[in-house]
Amino acid sequence: MKKLLSIVLVCFFSAYLLSACTTILEKILPSDPKEEEVNVQPNVQQQNNPLINLSNAVNDPTKQEDKDIPIGEPKQQALVIGNAEYKVPTKQEDKDIPIGEPMQQALVIGNAEYKENPLTNPVNDAIDMANALKEQGFTVSLNTNLTRSQMEKAIREFKNRLFAQKKSVGLFYFSGHGAQVDGKNYLMPVNNDEIEFDDDVPWKAVEVAKVLAQMQDTNNGLNIMILDACRNNPYPSRIKGEGKGLASIIPPEGVIIGYATKPGHIALELGGRNSLYTKHLLQTIESKKRIDDILMNVSKPVQVESNGKQIPWYRTSMTEPFCFNGCP
Repeated sequence: MKKLLSIVLVCFFSAYLLSACTTILEKILPSDPKEEEVNVQPNVQQQNNPLINLSNAVNDPTKQEDKDIPIGEPKQQALVIGNAEYKVPTKQEDKDIPIGEPMQQALVIGNAEYKENPLTNPVNDAIDMANALKEQGFTVSLNTNLTRSQMEKAIREFKNRLFAQKKSVGLFYFSGHGAQVDGKNYLMPVNNDEIEFDDDVPWKAVEVAKVLAQMQDTNNGLNIMILDACRNNPYPSRIKGEGKGLASIIPPEGVIIGYATKPGHIALELGGRNSLYTKHLLQTIESKKRIDDILMNVSKPVQVESNGKQIPWYRTSMTEPFCFNGCP
């Protein structure tokens, strides 16, 4: 009996020692590797968040060598984009419209191939005038042998160009037949055979005052009108009119009008490439010269060559000087 009791005491004491040893070992030995892995594993959502990773990479220099961030991934792209240069385009790079400089727009029309009483010079006049104006810095629309509808279309397009450039100079040049009816001046289209009586002119021709009004509607500041259209009435047997040549027009503010000859007179057809007026006008146009001086200086040589039969005329209401290619 004593022996049995001894065995029980030994087992009980052994179990107590085993329990104590286990407790001590748990405190001394590391935790289960699987539990350690779970504890140190970062949150999946945080791991995939580029903002958190980018912040860690900036704060910890060693993170920049993290092989878990391969080149080309979004996190790497964010750094590239943040450091990229961006060039902002400026209007000063636009060479078509110099900043601060007014645009110079010109509409040039030459009508020669009339159904009745065709002319010799107007097409050459228009071509040579267009080239001269281009040399003086104008953007030129050249048109020849237009019907009435074509003339009106060209004038509308000219108005639109002037309207698009508020700081602009407009120049309208016409060479061809003109007529005066009821005190109003008209430019004749090449399909002038449709005109039979005085009453037809306002509907079949282009009124000078309306051309000028469309130019003025753009409020561009300065408009120039040159009319080499003072030839005689192309159909005197049908249209009586009110005398020879064109009537004088009082120009509105900011306008200058040049005529091939004085009101009530006709311009001569002397042969050659250009009309008498346009020939000398082309010779007078120079850079840095005022437009009113040009129209004045053309008068003398025309008078001399015509033996005093043709005297160019101009009227102006300009409020400031204008020079081809700028005043000195």
